[in-house]
Amino acid sequence: MGPSRPVSSPLLVGLSVAVLSGLACAEAEDRTEVESGPVADCDHCPVLVVVPAGSFQMGDVAGVGDEDESPVREVAISEPFAMSHFPITVQEFRAFVEGTGHDMGTQCYGLEDEGAGNWLEPGFPQTDTDPVVCVNWNDAEAYVAWLSEQTGQAYRLPSEAEWEYAARGGSSSLYGFGDDQAMLCRYSNGADATIEDFPEEEADYWAQRNLDCTDGFGLATSPVGTYEPNAFGLYDMVGNVWEWVADCRNDTHGSYDVSPTDGSPVTQGDCTRMANRGGSWDDRPWNLRIANRGANDRTTRYNALGFRVARAVE
Repeated sequence: MGPSRPVSSPLLVGLSVAVLSGLACAEAEDRTEVESGPVADCDHCPVLVVVPAGSFQMGDVAGVGDEDESPVREVAISEPFAMSHFPITVQEFRAFVEGTGHDMGTQCYGLEDEGAGNWLEPGFPQTDTDPVVCVNWNDAEAYVAWLSEQTGQAYRLPSEAEWEYAARGGSSSLYGFGDDQAMLCRYSNGADATIEDFPEEEADYWAQRNLDCTDGFGLATSPVGTYEPNAFGLYDMVGNVWEWVADCRNDTHGSYDVSPTDGSPVTQGDCTRMANRGGSWDDRPWNLRIANRGANDRTTRYNALGFRVARAVE
């Protein structure tokens, strides 16, 4: 299995994936401010939407989750911020690698092969519009630094609080759209009823896969935007790929006891392990709950791990 599996008004509805090819981009001089709809800061930059300011209850509001999802606390996001419409795609990440020569190595963990593959060969076929995988936290940080240099904007990984606020879209339900896991396949790519050929030692895990619906993909990523967006117009917030966020995960911050309530990330203490959120194509419904939390070593490359980006709104 490789590393431990991480445990775990709309701005636009129905936008075509064609925006990824630049069809929704304005001219460069108009790209410096995100207003009410999707816009990109450059031809190879991710499309952004605005997430409005607001407050929410962060954590296991349903009272069914894991210890690290408590205590539930109110978090205030005082300013709107921009977040990428989709997870960063293979096409978008390729522009960074080709533009910088960033070394991606060859070690990427997957379900079967440990230390095999890379972001171009993750163990299953991908298109340019699939979310990039096999990126570690350091790779994601290098990408946002490059985007910032390219555009003059302060790109960053979202904090864990910003991620959950954006994923909830104003809801307090298990999955953002509600509590019915039979609806998951309308909004996400997870482990569903089509998965039948799995190792004997994995039987207990796969027995908990989603048997209530079929999302159209097996054990692989799906092109971003394949499913319905949430109330903030964001796609793939759960499922498809786990997403790195800016927060350290250590013994002090294993729960929310002393976590910030202003939406800022946890950056103190041992930051060997970093947080990730959202679940992926190989995750059961339990791991696709919005409150669910994951963490991995910052150098881990895994074929279910990707990321999305954020920046301030002028």
